[in-house]
Amino acid sequence: MNLVHAVPMKKMWDKFGIALSGACLLHCILIGLLPLLMPAVELFIHTPWIHRAFAFFILITTPLAFIPGFRSHRSTLVLLAAALGLMAIMIGVFQDGLWEENLVHAISIGGSLLLVWGHWQNLRLRRSC
Repeated sequence: MNLVHAVPMKKMWDKFGIALSGACLLHCILIGLLPLLMPAVELFIHTPWIHRAFAFFILITTPLAFIPGFRSHRSTLVLLAAALGLMAIMIGVFQDGLWEENLVHAISIGGSLLLVWGHWQNLRLRRSC
């Protein structure tokens, strides 16, 4: 791949990461609201395989976006936000069922917010480099 096509690909990973982290955030927030509206929906969206699928894709896309971004802008704050966000999401996924449910959701929501912010900053800083 030549350099001309590499730059749009790097931006794509951040945009995909924002969408994926945002979807994770929306999922976590809706988990608390949907059961009040439609109990049957909870049985489908609040299952371990959905959480693991989100976590898998986030685990793959996060380094693809942040490693090249860090090489470009050298912002340790953005890299730290990504690492903490990713770690929080992984904790949320793998402690689900072991820790209190509201705590797991709060950790996952916090991680998603950190990742969305980190991707946003990664894009912003790349544009200025």
